[in-house]
Amino acid sequence: MTAKHIVLDGNNLTIDSVVSVARNQSKVRLAKRAVQEVRKAAELVQELVEAGSVVYGVTTGFGPFANVVIPDRKARELQRSLLISHAAGVGEPLPTEVIRATMLLRANTLAKGHSGIRIETLETLLKFLNKGVHPIIPSKGSVGASGDLAPLAHMALVLIGEGQAEYQDEILSGAEALQRAKITPITLDRKEGIALINGTQIMTALAALAVADAQKLVASAEIAAALSIEALEGVQDAFDPRIHQLRPHSGQHQTAQNLRTLLRGSSIVLTSHQRGQNVAEAAQDLQAVITQHPASDQYALTTLLQKVAQIVLDLDRQLAVESKTSAKPLLQQRSSLIATMKRLGFSDSAFEAAYEAVQKTLKVQDAYSLRCTPQVLGAVRDAIEYAAQVVTTEINSATDNPLVFPDEKTFLSGGNFHGQPVAIAMDMLAIAVTSIGTIAERRIARLVDHNLSEGLPLFLLKPPSENRGVHYGLGLAQITAAALAAECQTLSTPASVTTIPTSANQEDHVSMGTIAARQAREVVNNVEHIIASELLCAAQGLDIRALTKPVQLGQGTSIALEQVRKVVPRHTKVAGIEQDRLTHDVLVHRDITALWQLVHSGMLLKKVKIKTSGFDA
Repeated sequence: MTAKHIVLDGNNLTIDSVVSVARNQSKVRLAKRAVQEVRKAAELVQELVEAGSVVYGVTTGFGPFANVVIPDRKARELQRSLLISHAAGVGEPLPTEVIRATMLLRANTLAKGHSGIRIETLETLLKFLNKGVHPIIPSKGSVGASGDLAPLAHMALVLIGEGQAEYQDEILSGAEALQRAKITPITLDRKEGIALINGTQIMTALAALAVADAQKLVASAEIAAALSIEALEGVQDAFDPRIHQLRPHSGQHQTAQNLRTLLRGSSIVLTSHQRGQNVAEAAQDLQAVITQHPASDQYALTTLLQKVAQIVLDLDRQLAVESKTSAKPLLQQRSSLIATMKRLGFSDSAFEAAYEAVQKTLKVQDAYSLRCTPQVLGAVRDAIEYAAQVVTTEINSATDNPLVFPDEKTFLSGGNFHGQPVAIAMDMLAIAVTSIGTIAERRIARLVDHNLSEGLPLFLLKPPSENRGVHYGLGLAQITAAALAAECQTLSTPASVTTIPTSANQEDHVSMGTIAARQAREVVNNVEHIIASELLCAAQGLDIRALTKPVQLGQGTSIALEQVRKVVPRHTKVAGIEQDRLTHDVLVHRDITALWQLVHSGMLLKKVKIKTSGFDA
């Protein structure tokens, strides 16, 4: 198997291969062993038909008509009628990449040789992939048992020259698409109709692509989080390996390690011990200010100033929780202390410097949205891994009914078409990825709020005094992120707990797996946009910090910021005039969309991974 040619044997397909065929138009062919197995099963179907055996789905009708024996003269009519009657989907057509993934997965399960389909029918399906004939499949209409009947019927219609298909960017009738692609329509024989439509391939195609995107997304979210932690002058203690050794979830360990790797060498994100050393340096700077004070005991004056600043800070913290009445004496005490310092000759700037130094001394830990990043994103990693395992198993499974066992010359009717494994995995994926979005939105909120951002300006904008109030900054990036996070919370309501009986109560428990998969895919897309918004805000925050003091970013975050600024440069043209985004408004939608592409394409992850030693995506 190569990146350009995928060989199907029914047992070894990977999620990466699904992505390669779905998005990169890789060619597909059958393994020799698969051809043999498919022919053996088709021969058994013919033997049983000639022997007059009664076998569900082969010589009988389907569902509630399972007890009706179909005469040979009606067999082919039954196959066509099955497709026509079951092609009842509605809604927007599925994207081309999902349709290609669906056809690939259906071909792979048929290649196992347990469906009874003829080799020419299967090879025609592969021609669709290799020549770019893409059936138009409505996105809604499946309850996930018996598999994805309605949407797969729309796919199969084109095989017989009916339905609609996209070919070379045109929407055509099935017959016209086949004629242009020089593919001969087929006439389905016994068992082939049900073999084509009775399976979980729609939900699993959606699931495979969602998992592939989620795997890139969680690593990209770690990169965005690291940038935000730097922009917010976070404390690195929370990522200390000793903490995570005491809670040995593999995902948590990986995320903590990645954050340490990304932030290695940063002059902004420090341990609490390093911050204490920085406070000593700040005290030295303060000393230089006090040196200008005409007093003999400079040490005593410095100590006095720091003590007063500490008391005023304590008062401010108390004032934040007191009622208006009880706050009055505290305010008087605060004013008295500051007035005393002024009488001693200290300037406002000297006191403010001492106050800020004490504030930094008190910061020993961050808010949960920074500090708990390993615990949250690590749990998401573990959930994505579970979903990937389920999907990998499902794409290599036989999911139609009845199943053919050529070596035993037996047909068995079961329920492998039931989508519950995929449904539960996709519900879990949606819930997990929503957590990426909700915690990222909280970091964005801190970045744009001057009360929480460790000195960054409101909405991450520093306009000239004459433009104050004229430009708004990145406040709406947070609002958009909040809207997307809220939508994700709704979309992550589990679909797999919902069941409505269908098919005259024969199918009295269904999975809703396709709904779960569509929801998970939408959640992933939403959260990619949230991470794009976080990248935009974190980059802006870091650039603002660099205006007032030199900063050294971490080995990984420096690469990430470089990639962000390649896509959304600090200086950009607004109405034909070059503007600095730190001081003027720019089109936020355009920036978020550009950064979404950087995340979704995997390019951000690729660049950071290549240039950051030890980063484990």
